[in-house]
Amino acid sequence: MLKLETKNATQKIGEILIIGSPDSSQSSFLYYTCPKVMKSDQDIMFGQLKIEHNFNLFLYGISSNGGQNNIAWDLIARKMLGYIIVFYWFDEKSFETAKKNIDFLSSRFDAPLIIAADIMDKPLPVKKNIVNPFISLSNKDKFTFFNSSSPESVKSVLCSLIDVVSEYAI
Repeated sequence: MLKLETKNATQKIGEILIIGSPDSSQSSFLYYTCPKVMKSDQDIMFGQLKIEHNFNLFLYGISSNGGQNNIAWDLIARKMLGYIIVFYWFDEKSFETAKKNIDFLSSRFDAPLIIAADIMDKPLPVKKNIVNPFISLSNKDKFTFFNSSSPESVKSVLCSLIDVVSEYAI
């Protein structure tokens, strides 16, 4: 987390990356949580979420096919609190891209990770008690299902990452 000293107060800034294939639902995280979303011409969307008067969270929605694009990952990840890898549960190609993204990023960055399988409006593919609240991968990596068309579901994944970040930071 970066701290910026201003004349009157210290501003804290944290960044969360939401990464998926170009056709995945990472944009829903920004549109459902940030008042204003901006797009760049390099497959990156970003938005700002004010948490408290002195803490801003920046969300970056990045389209990536396994890290093989021209993104300055080291610059983006400097202040990264954690990241979310999204994929469409019912699409094998989306799952394969998610695996490439996980391999690429986890080999480069030691940050909390949420792997979020988008089921859209379809029923949960397994019993809820199996995945409620998560299937743990490690103490800082989690797996969950979500519905990209539901603001509450998207926000719960984001909150889950923030919970993991707070647990990991202690």
